[in-house]
Amino acid sequence: MGCSIDPGGYDIGTRIRAGNGPWQTWFQPNKRDDKSLKAVGVFGISEALKCRATRVECGVRDMVSFNKTRANMEPLALSKAFTLLEPGPVVLVTTHDGRKPNIMTITWTMVRGFSAEFAMTTGPWNHSYRALRDSRECVLAIPTVDLIDTAVGIGTCSGEDTDKFEKFRLTPLPARYVQAPLIGECLANIECRVVDIIERYSIVLLEGVAAYVDSTRTEKRMLHAVGDGSFIVDGARIDRREMMRSKLPSGV
Repeated sequence: MGCSIDPGGYDIGTRIRAGNGPWQTWFQPNKRDDKSLKAVGVFGISEALKCRATRVECGVRDMVSFNKTRANMEPLALSKAFTLLEPGPVVLVTTHDGRKPNIMTITWTMVRGFSAEFAMTTGPWNHSYRALRDSRECVLAIPTVDLIDTAVGIGTCSGEDTDKFEKFRLTPLPARYVQAPLIGECLANIECRVVDIIERYSIVLLEGVAAYVDSTRTEKRMLHAVGDGSFIVDGARIDRREMMRSKLPSGV
């Protein structure tokens, strides 16, 4: 940031100086004056300029406000930063390996566009990954808050030795375009085909080919994983459709 004095003969520059507070202001004489001012804090500016400056234009942030903001911001370990951006909702991903169906819980998902384009993070550590990679298809089944223990349970056991549909008493329903089944107890299901797998980053790109919603379901609140074992549940919905109309596709 820079400051200027007119008239007065001094150029003012600011810089951050560790150990002397967040902001330290230095004054340097210009060619019109050989006077020199020592380093002063932001609070000392007005006193230091009384004898020379009649007009001060300065972009220095208010130190009190700056310190107050800093005081409210507590450091967070970078290893926990992902918990601030955890996406949602939690989804149950069904696959079929040609012999039997399976389910895995995925909390890292995202929308890639308005045309039913999605992405999720998964890899070989999940038993379902091989079926997903080989079949190039799956179903994204969206559970609601009443299925939280089911979602957690599915995510903490393996389809390698467990029939998850039977264990968690879920109903597999035939999909229209993919072999992986829908889940009858979920609020919604999206049949998907795998567009690409970016193995270096463990990202699977999906394209939806059909979608279904159970409009008769009373419970419609979805789950959002924080990443530390806790979850956030959908709350009140705030409508700003008219304000955002120019950014929304038709029919939404």
